[in-house]
Amino acid sequence: GLLPQWLASLCVDLVIAGGIGQRAQHLFKQNNIDVLVGAPNNTAEQLATQYLTGQLKCGPNICDH
Repeated sequence: GLLPQWLASLCVDLVIAGGIGQRAQHLFKQNNIDVLVGAPNNTAEQLATQYLTGQLKCGPNICDH
């Protein structure tokens, strides 16, 4: 539970992930951080660019716990 708090302290408001468990999603939301799941396996720079230009296509959450 420390990562969401630390990221919130850095003014992070969005996390883009390929997969993330329900508990982790809840912890991020408790810290006012939105979570996009099902992101493709691209570099952070590619994902950020795709998100900012409205071209990010997310699929199913690849995490099953």
